[in-house]
Amino acid sequence: KWTENNFVWSPKGTYLASFHEQGIAFWGVKEFRQVQRFAHRGVNYIDFSPGERYLVTIS
Repeated sequence: KWTENNFVWSPKGTYLASFHEQGIAFWGVKEFRQVQRFAHRGVNYIDFSPGERYLVTIS
């Protein structure tokens, strides 16, 4: 089940990343559409680099 409970905004507000049991969903905020989805189980924390170039995960 994909939920809205675990999410992080990018520093500039350009992206929203949400993480769930199945993985990570990456959203473009301007049009609020899903940009990418990654199968990455067991993610406990995510964060963006200051320039929004990288998304870091901790499992």
